[in-house]
Amino acid sequence: MNYCADWTFYSHCLYIGQSAHVLKGLRSELLEFLRTL
Repeated sequence: MNYCADWTFYSHCLYIGQSAHVLKGLRSELLEFLRTL
């Protein structure tokens, strides 16, 4: 039970980390795109 809770917490943190990384990438892509306009 405790292991399951830890695993859920770990995967949740991993998901948040990936989302933040993707959003950061999208933002930089958007800034590059706006610069070319």
